[in-house]
Amino acid sequence: MDGRRYSYLAVALALGLSGCIPNQNKDTSLLAPPALPAQRASESAESTSFNPFASAPKREPNVELSMALLCEQSAEKFKDSPEQRFRQLDKARKMYQEILAYDAKNLKAFRGLARVYVSQRDFTRANATMQKASEFYPKNGQIYADWAVVFSKQNDFNGSIQKLLKAHEIDPENQEFMKALGVSLVCAGQVDQGIDMFARARGRAAAQYFVACLYYRTNQPDAARRHLQLALETNPNFADARSLMVELDRGRAAPANPSANVNLQFVSEEESR
Repeated sequence: MDGRRYSYLAVALALGLSGCIPNQNKDTSLLAPPALPAQRASESAESTSFNPFASAPKREPNVELSMALLCEQSAEKFKDSPEQRFRQLDKARKMYQEILAYDAKNLKAFRGLARVYVSQRDFTRANATMQKASEFYPKNGQIYADWAVVFSKQNDFNGSIQKLLKAHEIDPENQEFMKALGVSLVCAGQVDQGIDMFARARGRAAAQYFVACLYYRTNQPDAARRHLQLALETNPNFADARSLMVELDRGRAAPANPSANVNLQFVSEEESR
């Protein structure tokens, strides 16, 4: 009998300790959750940020840059369809701006965005873009060469010359900079200086031929013929110069849009490396 009494007592104690027997004096409030460690708490706060890149690893924008460039190239195919051209350029603009939003010093994105603005003839924003790029890359000659294009497209060749002189100062052996500076000097009316600079990059015959082409496109056949003769005196086998001389002898008219090929052009990413 005593054995059974002890068994009942043991069972009752076990049930009481396990919480199955109600206890009027027991505190039944919920326990507070354990505090997050400092590192995990900050991670939790970051997850609520509206910036999608706040907690993401640094992105490599090469794919996005390629997509934006494809949109630019596609826009050139829609010259006869302004609406389609606008859409493609705007896609490229947004992609370049998105890249700069998380990679504020991306040189290719700066150059691409400036090209888009020039294509949209938004020269104010193109100029501001190159200004910002030059602040990040004050010793990058290509930035100033691109900036010169912005001025050239507005027929401000004096402004273009100033930027190209800076590019040439940074990289005095760069032939693309010499050529562009020669073009701008000629277009600004400084023909002899322009020929000298162009000749340093492409040779004397090529320089005279370029000036001849410029005069031909601007409907000045006598001046064009004079420089073609100088080109052929330097290189009698210069096929392009001979062909243009034939055009002049036939009295063929200059292209309908003579200024189209006079301004500077942006150097491609591959050429600028």
